[in-house]
Amino acid sequence: IDRSERSESWAFAIMGAVFATVGWWLDVDGQPTARVQWFGGAFTFWKPEPDGEWKRFLKIRTRDLKTLPDYLYLGASDQSGRYYVLARPENRDRIGVYLFDLAAEAFGEPLIEDPLYDMAFGRVSQDGKKLLESCHIADVWVCQYADPALDAHMKGIRRYFADSANVHPFATASDGRTLLMFVEGPGQVPAFY
Repeated sequence: IDRSERSESWAFAIMGAVFATVGWWLDVDGQPTARVQWFGGAFTFWKPEPDGEWKRFLKIRTRDLKTLPDYLYLGASDQSGRYYVLARPENRDRIGVYLFDLAAEAFGEPLIEDPLYDMAFGRVSQDGKKLLESCHIADVWVCQYADPALDAHMKGIRRYFADSANVHPFATASDGRTLLMFVEGPGQVPAFY
């Protein structure tokens, strides 16, 4: 673009560079139910209304990204218009996992909330029926798993490292019998096991 030509097309090119849809929230069928846009130094979240229009329901400015947003999207649930999110609603002391109702813009009661620590991560099943994993940081990364056998196994691995290392499942064999783990910590050189 020749900057000496201050034409409409030049101005449009500049606007196009700073205004973009950067993400979507999808339901379990892959249909978009929320749009994330970047414009003028802020992420703006939009939801579709019954009349086909899009309504803004959250805006996060770049300068505010250092503080935690109202909630963090984890994944779609199998319930239409409801999403798993990490959030700390106004009446709660800790960040927990909630099933957020997008239409009502309401959190409801926490699905998981630790009395001492803020939840830091969650992983939702592909079919949206359950939360597979939820984690918090208590000196090290601590996760609970929906599968009781995996949860017991992971607790054993953390104990092996004296509960002083971050233990992350990295990959699973197709038969589900072998896990590749990434382990790191103050007394543990980052390594795969």
